[in-house]
Parts: sequence; C-alpha cells; structure tokens
Amino acid sequence: MGGKKKIVAILLGIVDVLLIVALVLTFFIAGNEGKSVKANWNSDFKPNASRYEEVDETKEYKADKQIAFDGKKITAADSPTEKNVTEPQSELVFPDSDKTLLTDEMINEKVNDKQTLRLAINEIYARHGYQFTSEEYINHFNQFDWYKNMTKEPDMNKVSAGFSEIEKKNVEKLQAYSDAKGWS
Repeated sequence: MGGKKKIVAILLGIVDVLLIVALVLTFFIAGNEGKSVKANWNSDFKPNASRYEEVDETKEYKADKQIAFDGKKITAADSPTEKNVTEPQSELVFPDSDKTLLTDEMINEKVNDKQTLRLAINEIYARHGYQFTSEEYINHFNQFDWYKNMTKEPDMNKVSAGFSEIEKKNVEKLQAYSDAKGWS
C-alpha cells in the first residue's frame, strides 16, 4: 500500500505542475498578441528623449492656482494675470532694524505678541543668512528673494558674530522686551 500512495502523490504533483504551467502560459501568452498601449502625449513632451538638451526647459508653464502659506494654513486661489503677479510678501516687522536703533515706542507699537517679537529678532538673523530649522521661519523668510537666494549658515553664533553694533543692541532690546513680558 505504501507504493500506491507514493505513485498517487507523484501523479498529483505532476498534475499540479502541469496546471501551474498552463496557468502561467495562459496569463502571459493568451490574448495579448497584437495588443499595445498607446500614450496620448502632450505636444510639448518628448518621450524617450535621448539627451536632456532635446527637451525645451525654457518654456514657462503656468499654473491655474497660486498656492500660499501664511505660516498657519495653505490656501489656493486663482492665479493672478501676469500683469498683476506680485510676490506674496508680508512686511518685515522692523525693515530697518539693521540700520536704525529700535525705540521702546517703536517696539510697543508693532510688537503685540510673542510670535511678532520672535519674527522681529529672527529678521536680523535672516538678513545675515541664518539657516532656520523651524518650518514656520523657513517658510516665512523664503518668501523674500533676498533671503532665499543667500548662502545659509546653521551656526547662530557665527551669524551673530557678523551683526553690526546697531543689530546687536536691537537684539538685546527685543530680548529684554520679551523677558519683561514673560515671553522668554
């Protein structure tokens, strides 16, 4: 009886192998002859360009929407016409804090919360190319070409070493204001 079981097991194994082969052949061969997929390419696109120079990279592609991030939320609006395109810049808190000593009056007028105070201090660091790690500050200062296009330095001490006397005093005054408000 042991011999019959072995023969049946071998026959079942052979049948299984034949079924698998038939299934594979059916899947890969049957019904696919002469069929092809045709791509519907945009006329500006060159598929399989043999060299990058063959692709027109100078063409400007316009988007239907303009994406903006204000530090808190992302919004999408219809793109302005070319005549109306303006860079989405929010103003600096103290645009001249690199040349003008800040007064208590100036600070009291413009700084109403901790976030505005941090922006005022970070403006000075940004002007010297400080590489921020906070996404909030990266996004805020990258909206300004003067910051986006400058070489960045991740070491805050190296950056502050390049401050003018006015900038050093302004950072100290803003930090003292922060301490007085309990925002530090």
